[in-house]
Amino acid sequence: MDAIYTTLGIPFGYVLRFIFEAVDNYGLALILFTLFARLLMIPTSIYQTKGTVKTQRLQPKIRRINAKYKGDQKKIQEETQALYQREGHNPMNMGCSPSSSSSSSVLSALSITPSSGRSRSMIQQSIR
Repeated sequence: MDAIYTTLGIPFGYVLRFIFEAVDNYGLALILFTLFARLLMIPTSIYQTKGTVKTQRLQPKIRRINAKYKGDQKKIQEETQALYQREGHNPMNMGCSPSSSSSSSVLSALSITPSSGRSRSMIQQSIR
């Protein structure tokens, strides 16, 4: 956990300090910082949404495969994998990676907020 705090927390501390110096209000600085963090996460959100839409488009075909080979799990799995290969879709590729990057960003952002026990040292490190 310290690696996340150090790797992302210190740069986020600089950004928060910059925003605070510009607006001179911690509440407004945190709101603007939140908007900044959400802007950083837009590419991962788009990627995850595209993957979800593609999976939803394949659902009718998957249901047909399930109905056709009902009871034969191995054949269902083989046909489903073949469908994914034909369509160029990997459902495992879209789930974890974007979510983990956004959650690590949230954790590091929490590490620099004024209510955090670590915040004073993080902000002091970013000032130096």
